[in-house]
Amino acid sequence: MSIELNAEIERIASHDLKERHSYFQLQHFLIGKEPTVQAKLWRCVQELKSRKDTLESIKLEIEDVNDDIELINIQLGKPIIGSTDDDVDQHQETIIKFRKLQRQRYSLELRLKSLEKRAKDTEDECSFIVASFNSLERIEKIKPQDDFEAQKEYWNEKLGQEYNLRMLFGMPLDLELIKTILALNSDAPVKMDVVSTIEAVQAKITAQSKQREYEKILLEVKKSSEYQSSKVNREKDGI
Repeated sequence: MSIELNAEIERIASHDLKERHSYFQLQHFLIGKEPTVQAKLWRCVQELKSRKDTLESIKLEIEDVNDDIELINIQLGKPIIGSTDDDVDQHQETIIKFRKLQRQRYSLELRLKSLEKRAKDTEDECSFIVASFNSLERIEKIKPQDDFEAQKEYWNEKLGQEYNLRMLFGMPLDLELIKTILALNSDAPVKMDVVSTIEAVQAKITAQSKQREYEKILLEVKKSSEYQSSKVNREKDGI
């Protein structure tokens, strides 16, 4: 790699970009996409639990890397043997092993920095999620995930959003979506809307069917009337 290219890489790579979700992503896409306050609170808990596990895993990795570095330091601290003319080959081999250990230590130190940065980024996410949770709890205290009323509100809002968007943009209504909505509690607003829509469609179909039947009868009456009129005319003409 040329010196100029290496310098450009170092210059551009020096910009501090976080290896995590941005606060905007956390607020609007991870937590904010949930349809109710309770769902947002539950999401905060789930995300914090996940990051807690991640931090514990990173901590163990950091301890392992530090131990590996310490073991290498012990090896590097040992005197280089074989300095006599009779031991030139052994001396050279020891020097090569010494250099390899130095490179291994450098690689481990880079790995340690990466782990520490990852831990810091994860802690930053945790801080934001904790702040979001506390802010949401000032609106509503968190309820158990099996709370019946909270679940009713959640599913009504979640399914209602998809149903309304499909209706708004004239998209076909997915059969599974309709079946799921119809499985909700009877007082769910989105279920009442769907039932009302179904009844309106059924009424329209019934009206169209009756109209077609009425038109069919009119056509038969008309044909019968024309036949009778034609028959009378033929009889007058002696045919």
